[in-house]
Amino acid sequence: MLKSIIEKIENKERIDEQEALALYNMDMLQLGELAGAIRTQKYGKKSYFN
Repeated sequence: MLKSIIEKIENKERIDEQEALALYNMDMLQLGELAGAIRTQKYGKKSYFN
């Protein structure tokens, strides 16, 4: 199930409530890697600290 959720997120598709709960219960390291990949896809590798 997590693989299909990750594919939906990568394809910029909406997830439903059950899928959101699955992400909530996901391993923190795996969730962080997914979030980092999405951030890089949206904004590139540059970071700014103000």
